[in-house]
Amino acid sequence: MIASDLLTRREFQFSGERTPDVPIALATRASASIPLVFAPVAAAGALLVDGGTTDNMPVSNLVVDSVPRLGVFLRSDDADLPPVNCGLRTLAPRIIDLMLASNETARIAADRLADATIVDVLTGFASSFDRNMAAATRQRLYDYGYRAVEDALLAAK
Repeated sequence: MIASDLLTRREFQFSGERTPDVPIALATRASASIPLVFAPVAAAGALLVDGGTTDNMPVSNLVVDSVPRLGVFLRSDDADLPPVNCGLRTLAPRIIDLMLASNETARIAADRLADATIVDVLTGFASSFDRNMAAATRQRLYDYGYRAVEDALLAAK
């Protein structure tokens, strides 16, 4: 799992070897801490924010061999907006999605050419800004992700 360290301005990788004392929940929180939306997370001597600020899909960390390993990319599939005056509440998530997606498109294409398996999970029905996300929406995200990974693993056999 990847986050970005504001102290060193570099990618920060969580792993069982490097950060054995950091709970997975805290690593996940740090990896998803969108700057200016959620507070940075202090862990393992670092001040961490969303990994997408340095490398949203660190596929170079995936080993390509006989063991199936997957990168999971949460891809927004929001419909286009009509050409009207939109407020910050509407535009902020779209701006973040645009920055992440434009940064990752070329990387993911190159990684797929190198035989890395990237699983797209469509998330347009949910907002990363929703601090009170309904249980049904969380379950739908989980179900979509689970099915996408399950399908990719079955295809790899």
